[in-house]
Amino acid sequence: MHNFLSFLTEAKTKKEKAFNLNDAKGKLYEILSGSHLIHGTHKSGKPNQFLSHYRNEEGKTPEDVHNYIKSKLDELHPGMYQQINQHAAEAAEHMRNTLAADGHHTIHEGAWTSQSGDHKRFTKVDDPNSDADVMVRTNKGHIGISMKYGSNKDMNLRNNGLEALEKMAKLKNNELTKARSKHQKNLEELGIESHDQYKKMRDEGTPKEKQTAAAADESALAAQREMAKHLTHGLATNLNSEELRQYVKDRISPKTKFQHYRMHTRTNDSGGASHHMNDIQDDASKLDHFEHFRVVPHTGGISVKIEGRRIGSTKYEPILDQAIKKGNGPTKGFASTTKAPFASKAFDKNKPSTATSPPSREVAPPVKKKPVQSFSQHVVKPMNKPKKTGYGVAGDNPDSPMHNWASGEVAGSKFKSKSEM
Repeated sequence: MHNFLSFLTEAKTKKEKAFNLNDAKGKLYEILSGSHLIHGTHKSGKPNQFLSHYRNEEGKTPEDVHNYIKSKLDELHPGMYQQINQHAAEAAEHMRNTLAADGHHTIHEGAWTSQSGDHKRFTKVDDPNSDADVMVRTNKGHIGISMKYGSNKDMNLRNNGLEALEKMAKLKNNELTKARSKHQKNLEELGIESHDQYKKMRDEGTPKEKQTAAAADESALAAQREMAKHLTHGLATNLNSEELRQYVKDRISPKTKFQHYRMHTRTNDSGGASHHMNDIQDDASKLDHFEHFRVVPHTGGISVKIEGRRIGSTKYEPILDQAIKKGNGPTKGFASTTKAPFASKAFDKNKPSTATSPPSREVAPPVKKKPVQSFSQHVVKPMNKPKKTGYGVAGDNPDSPMHNWASGEVAGSKFKSKSEM
């Protein structure tokens, strides 16, 4: 108890570590659903026991993190904790059934993880492409599970830093990071040295200070647009159709040493949630539906878009949307988010395509491959409608913190962020 009270006191005294709701909800969901999965559910509705852990949370255990977040939610958003816990318990049951259907009948242990080093400490095997939030050992061996929680249909699948994006798109060194450097120089000229200073100018400053804060936001947005433009050009120029297929596959379903699942709990307005779990390689196999890929020309936004044409179709549809995002302020750095609209819907060849732009680079279509079947969702009945609190749902905020920020900072969180979104 003394450690937990010290933990709360420390959190209150560090203003720069302000509570971030979306980040907190994602972490709470990971801890609760993993704990329910590994240790079962008590008659009170809480997990029988909490996960062990291998990730760095400033020396705090999953139970410590859980208790801190619960105390903040109970204070700021009464009823939210109970709803997230119910969704997590439902998700655990869904995961248990899915794993059993795949031959994972017995779960021996599990741990809260984040970076590849965490996974290696749990499995004793280096698995650099793994970004699992929970690692599990079953009767068949180790598996990883990435947890996604929020109201968005198309979840954020992966974050990449700017240097990694330069390599993947075969860009020149610093082609993206030079835009970041230009932005950082602008901040220096504006006299903004920290996130706290920016927030104070934005929220409490004089008219001139508010104008300076707005200029910092504009500089960050200009950098995002410039990065998206360069990345779009690089992909269109340097990668042909089959290379674009591989680029998409590597973003949404990277090869891992151990079987890797993705668990998505999607909330709805009535307080309920639907749950879907699949091996991430299932999403990669859905690309076999397509015979040609192209890059959509950049039109000034912060996103890079790739389209694909289904086998036997003359229409193109959205495949990948990679956005250059910043933290919750212009001092927080940049990284990409990744969404794959094609993976969450069935194909209707009679439905008009939303794509209207011409191909940026045409190549001969590859050999046709056999299509795969689309997935179906398991829907759980909603709980009683919660009290209106005015809060959002994790993943809705485009400024939610993400891991792999180039600056190494995490926006507005007490803990080091692991990415959903």
